[in-house]
Amino acid sequence: GYNEELGLAFEYSGNQHYQIVPFFHPQGQMNLDAQIWRDWEKRALCYREG
Repeated sequence: GYNEELGLAFEYSGNQHYQIVPFFHPQGQMNLDAQIWRDWEKRALCYREG
């Protein structure tokens, strides 16, 4: 989500960000690893950009 008034973006990370959930990870660990990598990239971007 995004709060325009505060200029603040946020994301709620459900279980699929921490454990294999077949709906989100049909290929198992490979998909979970990709999810974890994307989450790391988002955190790094937020840190860099403020």
